[in-house]
Amino acid sequence: MISALVSMALCVGFFVMLPLLVVGAALKLVLALVMLPFKILGMLLKGVLGLVAAVVSTVGALGFALVALLLLLALPLLPLLLLAGFVWAVFKAFGQGTASPAFR
Repeated sequence: MISALVSMALCVGFFVMLPLLVVGAALKLVLALVMLPFKILGMLLKGVLGLVAAVVSTVGALGFALVALLLLLALPLLPLLLLAGFVWAVFKAFGQGTASPAFR
C-alpha cells in the first residue's frame, strides 16, 4: 500500500515537474536569445576599447622612452650649457652691442 502511494506520488510529481522543467528551459532559451545582441555588442566594445587602450599605452611608453633618452643625452651636457649661458649673459651685459636698424 505504501509503495503504491509512493509510486503514485512520484508519478504525479513527474507529471507536474516535467512541464515546469520544459517551461523553464524555454524561458532560459528565450532570455538567452534576447540578450545575445547585447552580448555581441559588449564583446565588440570590449575589443575596441582594448585596442584603444593598447595604442594609448604604446604611445605613452614611447613618449616616456623618448623623454628618458633626451634626459640621458642632455644631462651630461648640462654643465657646458650652463657655462655657455653664463658667458653669453656676461658678454651681453658688459659688451658694446650695436643697435639693430629697427631700434634706431
